[in-house]
Amino acid sequence: MKMTIVLDTTDPDGLEDAYKIARMLRQKHVKHAAFGSGKVSFSKIALIKFIRLYGQRCEKHLADCRISEMTEEPRLSGLKDCALFVDAHWQNLKGEG
Repeated sequence: MKMTIVLDTTDPDGLEDAYKIARMLRQKHVKHAAFGSGKVSFSKIALIKFIRLYGQRCEKHLADCRISEMTEEPRLSGLKDCALFVDAHWQNLKGEG
């Protein structure tokens, strides 16, 4: 279906009605907008699994540090380390929503 809407910028009520019509049509016909907000929702269980996976990664990192006898303490909560972990697993987490 194609529709042409003429907008009169001097008619605030008409602009509001046109906006409502466009929003209604978008909700009805657009399932996945390419220009979405980027917000992602996922279940509580998916989040718990994700945090558990990060904990396992941290435990492995600690064990590796003990084996190699590093003189420097491992950083487990650094912003960069957390961001790299999230980036590596983000698509999987989004898919579990």
